Amino acid sequence: APEAGALSRYTATWAQQGHEVYWLAAPDILQEPCVRAAAIPTSDDLVPATCRYVIPLQAYWYAGVRLLCVPQEMWQRPDLPTRLFTWLSLLHRAGACTLLHAWGSVPVAYLTVYTACYLALPAVVSYSAEALAHGPQDAFRWAWIAQHAAACVAHSPAEYQALEPGRVHGIAAEPAAAAEALLALYQRLSSATP
Repeated sequence: APEAGALSRYTATWAQQGHEVYWLAAPDILQEPCVRAAAIPTSDDLVPATCRYVIPLQAYWYAGVRLLCVPQEMWQRPDLPTRLFTWLSLLHRAGACTLLHAWGSVPVAYLTVYTACYLALPAVVSYSAEALAHGPQDAFRWAWIAQHAAACVAHSPAEYQALEPGRVHGIAAEPAAAAEALLALYQRLSSATP
C-alpha cells in the first residue's frame, strides 16, 4: 500500500477538487512529517453530531481533508470493532459516505468491507503482498474481503502479481496519477451503486 506521504497527497488532491474526504487513521499518522506540518487540531464538529461520542477520536484539518485519528486499539481489540462499525454506519446515515476505501491491515480491511456490505456501499481495498502472507486466519479473511469488495487495488507491480489479475486494479506509483486513477475508480463505483 502507499506510504503515508503518498496517501496524504491523494486525499489533499481530492479535497482540492471539491470532494468531501474523511480520513480515518491511527494517531501515529501525525508522526509523518508531511502530515504533522500541515495538520491543524480542531474540535470534533468535523463529524456529524450523531457520530461524536461513539468512538474516541482526535480531529484535524489537513489540506481540506477531515483527518480523524482513532486509537489503534479500536481496530485491534476484538471487543471494539462493533463501535467502529456503528460509527461508520452513523457517518453514512448522516450523508457523509458514498464509498469506503481501506488501506492497511486485515482487521481494517475486513471491518471496512463488512460495513460497506451492510450499508450497500461499494468498498475498495488496497492490498499489499505482505498482508496476504499472514497465516491461515488472515488468508481466509483476505479471500472473503476479495470476494465482497467492489474493487481491489495494488499499488506496486509486486503486489499486483501476488493477487488475482482480473479483479485487481493496478494504480500508478506517481501520486498525482494515482490520485486521479483512484478518483476515476471511485466515481465509476459510486455511479454504479443504486
